[in-house]
Amino acid sequence: MAAATSMIEKVQANNLVEARDSAKRTVDHKALIKKFIKTFESSSSSDVKFGRRKYKATLQQAVNDKIGTVFIDLNDVEEFCKKEIVEPDDQISQSPIQLQQAIENLVADIEKQAPRYQRFFYEACDAEQPDRDAGYKAE
Repeated sequence: MAAATSMIEKVQANNLVEARDSAKRTVDHKALIKKFIKTFESSSSSDVKFGRRKYKATLQQAVNDKIGTVFIDLNDVEEFCKKEIVEPDDQISQSPIQLQQAIENLVADIEKQAPRYQRFFYEACDAEQPDRDAGYKAE
């Protein structure tokens, strides 16, 4: 009985440490997600207004009512994180070590806490939402 109680306490302590670490990364993750939405470039994307910036072009389509949902590809997020690890943005975080950890854990944290990160992506998309095209007409 004592061994089972000890194991439960260890699991609870580990969960608490993991939750605290995740909470520390939240601010950096929000900034990284906003930068991702704003700047991610894809070789498969080509837009007259936004060039290769895939999610800016996708947001334009959503604003113009051509699509109803903006889907975020985790492979794109992973590709973005690989580039950020090589060239981290000093403007995102006060601590380079904390930023490095945030970048390394972004995809895993998205997978573990999808509803929470869905809200972060929604907020970033809302903030980066472009104006409707000049020729926009509601159908």
